[in-house]
Amino acid sequence: MNIRNKLVFIFAGFSIIPVAIFGFIAIRDSRSTLTEQIGASSLEYAQLSMQRINEYLYSKCLEMQRWAKDRSMKNVVNNDKNGRISRYIVNVANNYDEYYFISCLNNEGKIIASSDAALIGKDCSADNSFRQTMEGKGAFCIRDIEYDTRMGGYALIISVPIKDTTMQSKTIGVLSAALKWEMVNKKISGLKIAGKTQDEANHVNLTNKEGLVISCYAKDKMFSANMVKLGMKSAKYAREGKEGYLLEKTEHGLLSLSAYTHLKNYKDLPQPDWYLVLYQDPERIFYSVYSLKKTMIYIMVFTSFIFVIISVAVANRISKPILKIALKARAIGKGDLKARMPVLSKDEIGALAVSFNKMADDLQEYNEALMKSKMFIENIFNCMADCLLVISPDGIIEMSNQAAQKLLGYGKSVLEGKPIAVVLGGSEINFTKRDNSTEFKNYETYLKPKEGNLIPALISAAPMRDKDNNLISTICVATDITGYKRMKEQVKKSEQQLYLSEKMSALGIMAAGVAHELNNPMMGILNYAQYCLRYADKEDKRYAVLKDLEKETKRCIDIVKSLLSFSRTEDASNEAYKKVNCTELIDRVVRLFSYRFDNENAKIIRNYERELPEIWAKPNRMQQVFSNIIGNSLDAVKESEKKEITVSVRLQERCVLISIQDTGSGISPEHMEKIFDPFFTLKPAGRGTGLGLSISQGIVKEHKGDITCSSRPGEGTIFNILLPIEKSGNGDQ
Repeated sequence: MNIRNKLVFIFAGFSIIPVAIFGFIAIRDSRSTLTEQIGASSLEYAQLSMQRINEYLYSKCLEMQRWAKDRSMKNVVNNDKNGRISRYIVNVANNYDEYYFISCLNNEGKIIASSDAALIGKDCSADNSFRQTMEGKGAFCIRDIEYDTRMGGYALIISVPIKDTTMQSKTIGVLSAALKWEMVNKKISGLKIAGKTQDEANHVNLTNKEGLVISCYAKDKMFSANMVKLGMKSAKYAREGKEGYLLEKTEHGLLSLSAYTHLKNYKDLPQPDWYLVLYQDPERIFYSVYSLKKTMIYIMVFTSFIFVIISVAVANRISKPILKIALKARAIGKGDLKARMPVLSKDEIGALAVSFNKMADDLQEYNEALMKSKMFIENIFNCMADCLLVISPDGIIEMSNQAAQKLLGYGKSVLEGKPIAVVLGGSEINFTKRDNSTEFKNYETYLKPKEGNLIPALISAAPMRDKDNNLISTICVATDITGYKRMKEQVKKSEQQLYLSEKMSALGIMAAGVAHELNNPMMGILNYAQYCLRYADKEDKRYAVLKDLEKETKRCIDIVKSLLSFSRTEDASNEAYKKVNCTELIDRVVRLFSYRFDNENAKIIRNYERELPEIWAKPNRMQQVFSNIIGNSLDAVKESEKKEITVSVRLQERCVLISIQDTGSGISPEHMEKIFDPFFTLKPAGRGTGLGLSISQGIVKEHKGDITCSSRPGEGTIFNILLPIEKSGNGDQ
C-alpha cells in the first residue's frame, strides 16, 4: 500500500470509526430493550392462549357433566332396555357436531348406548379412562389426543361419571365422548399475531410431551414435525416446565423470537402434557431498530464520503512527488532502463531524484554488459552436439541445452525442474553427494527419454563450487552412443553369420561327397536285388523279402538324389529360373525328412489340388524354403500328443498358395513380430541358428512372392507361401 492510500485510510478511519461505534451502541441498546419488551408481551400472549384452551376444554367437560345428570341416564342400571339413553344421546349428537360420537357405558365397561350404533356392545372395561372415572379419580377424565381409524381423524376422549340419583357418591356408569381435534385446532390456528393471520414466520405450535406438533396453522405439519428432534430449544425448555422467550431459528430455518409455556392447572380440569411455543418474525418486531440502523448507515456513508474527499486532497498534496519516483522505479524494474525522474525542486525530494537518475544510468550500463555475456554463453550452450545438463545439489535439472531436449523428447520448461533420476535409466550415479565423487569421465549408462527405449550414453560430470568450496551445481555432459552400439552389434552379427555360412557350405560339400560315395553301392544293391527277383519263384518266401529289399533300396537312392540336389555347391544367386512343380519339390523335401517322420512318429498329410500349373522358380532355393519350414514344424510337434504336419497346395488367382500347418505348441504373440529377424530362434542353444526363416523370407521375396505366419499358443502354426505362376519381369529370370 502506497503513502497516499495510507494517508487516506488514516484520515478516513479516524473520522468514520467514532460514528460507527456510536451507531453500533445505539442499535444494540435499542434491540436489547425491544427484545425484552416484545418477549414479555409474547410470553403473556402465549399464556393467555393456553388459558383459552383450558377454558374451552373445561366448558366441554361441564357440558358432558350436564348430559350425564339427565334423568334418562338412570336407565344405565338396566342397560337401557327401554332405549331412552340411546334416543337422548343421538339427539344430543345431532345438535352438537363437535363430537365424532357420544357413548354411555355401564359399570362393567360395556357400551350400552351410542350415537355410533357400531360401538354398542363394545367392551371398554380395560380402558384406563373408564377405570379412573369409575373409581372417582376426579370429576372428569381426559385421554390425550389419538387417531380414530373409524372416523378418519384425531380426537380427544372426555369421560364423566354417571351418578346414582339417590346416592350421589355412587357411580353407576360413564358418559364418554370423542371431541373432534379440529375444534381444538381452530382455537390455535385461529389466533392472530400482531393482528395478522399465522404464516411461516409468525405462528403458534402446540406440542405433546414428546415434542410432536399436535396443533398449528399448517395441517401438513401436524403429527409429523417433532420440535424437540428438530433441535428447537423453546420446545425443549417448555417440556421441562419452563416459561420464557429466546431468539432461535424455526423449523422453517427462519430467525424468530420464540415465547414458550406449558398447560397449567385450571380448576378441577385434568391437565394433558401440552406445551405451546409462539414464533414471531424479528423483521416485524425490530422494524424500528432496522429503520434506525438504515439512518445510521446513511449518516456514516455521507460522513465517510466527506472525509474521504478531504483525505484524498491532503494525501495527494503530500505523496504526489514520492509516487512519481515510485512509478519510475517500477518502470526500471520492468526493464525500462531509460526511465528518468525530472528534478523540480532543490529540497530532499529533488536530491532523491538526482540520486535516482544516477542509479538508473549505472544499471543501464551494467545490464547491457550482462546481456552480451548471457547471449555469448547461451550460443555456446546450444551449439553443443552433446547433451549438457546443469544439476542442483538436490539432484534437480536446473538448465539444459537444445541437444538434451531433443534427445530426451522434453520441452525446455518440462525438462528443467525434473529430478535427474527421471532421465537416468536405472543408473546408480548420485548427484546429491557433496564430496568429489560426482566428478567422473566417460561413465557408460542409459538415458531414459520421454518415449521409446533407453538410450545408451557416455556421461562425464564435474562439480561447480563457490569460494567456500560448497557445491553449487554439477555440470553433466552426455554423448549418445546408440550408433556406435548398433554398429558394434552389427559387426558381431556379421561375423557370426559369416561363420555359420562357411560352416553350412562345408557341411553341404561334405554331404555331397557322402551322397556320391553312397550312390554307387546302392545302385549295385538294387541291380543284385532285381537280378534275384527275375529268377526267383513268386511262391517262394524269399521273393517277398527281395521285393522289400528292392523297394527300400530305391527309397535310399531317391534320398541320396535329393541330398545331392539340395547340396549343390553352385552360387545360389547364379541359379537360373525354371518351370518347376511345387508338389515335386515338397515331396523331395519330405523324402529327405522321412527318417525323422518315422523316428518321431510324425504324420505328414498332403492335400494337393489337381492339375496345378508349374511356376517359374529357382528349384534349389525354393527347396531350401520348404526344408526350413518343414524342419521347424517337425521340431514344433516333437513334444505334442498329436504329431501332424499338413501341406496344402492350391491355385489362388494367378498364384500358387502353399500352406504348411503343424499341431505344435504355437508361437506367443510377443514373439510373432520377431520370427523373421536374423538370428532370432526359440530353440534351445545349439539346436538352431535363427537364420532359417530369415533366409526363407529373403528367397520368397526374391521370387516376388509373400510369406506370412499365423499362430495361437497351444493350437499350432500355419505358414502361407504365395508364389506367382508367371515371370515377374526380373532380369535374373
